[in-house]
Amino acid sequence: CCANEVLLATSGLGNVIREGNISMIKNMIQSGGNLGMQTMDTALEKLMQAGKADGEDVFLKATDKTKFQKYAPQKAAVH
Repeated sequence: CCANEVLLATSGLGNVIREGNISMIKNMIQSGGNLGMQTMDTALEKLMQAGKADGEDVFLKATDKTKFQKYAPQKAAVH
């Protein structure tokens, strides 16, 4: 399976890029969910909920690790 981040060209996207406000793109994706946009983390979460990805894999691929912290790989115990 695969996870895809989806960004659609909207009227504001060109302005954001032209003005160099690249950090705002994630916010645009999040607020554009009703248009079909999705962040990578949202796509990963959907795969996990559908049983197509396990939590550890999702954590490793996530851009916002804090959102998936409970799935972080456990370090092996040292004896």
